[in-house]
Amino acid sequence: MLPPPLPTDANPVEFRPEESPAFLVARAHRAFKRRLNEVFASFDLTDRQGSVLLVLFREDGASAARLVEGLASDSSTVGSVIDRLEAKGLLTREPDPEDRRAHRHVLTPEARRLQGEMRARLTALNAAFLEALQPGELEALRSILERLQRVVEEGQAP
Repeated sequence: MLPPPLPTDANPVEFRPEESPAFLVARAHRAFKRRLNEVFASFDLTDRQGSVLLVLFREDGASAARLVEGLASDSSTVGSVIDRLEAKGLLTREPDPEDRRAHRHVLTPEARRLQGEMRARLTALNAAFLEALQPGELEALRSILERLQRVVEEGQAP
């Protein structure tokens, strides 16, 4: 077990969760995710089902591999979500003409009917979330978060 850091000028960046950028981002994410889930629930969708549909709204006919990549999830989770969306009549699986072993996931007319309203409500939610930022802050925030992500992913942090 590591000894606690000394609260001196030798350690100016003592870890305090309430001040940690990572914890603040996580709290903001949880708050946004709660509101996002409320929107999905109003369409009788779980967060994962709604997220799969959002990928398909941008990329109708996506493969399961593309959905896994787009959602940063695993194939078994995405597979079960696809099964549920298919059972709800929101997507169909069609053979991939380029790979007989794979399927493309295609939105049904029912899913396309939901698309406009769902996108409008999510766009309004996102606009309300970003309203707290001053001009220029969004780009600065993105840049800062991307740098912090690289530091952690590239192993520069302990």
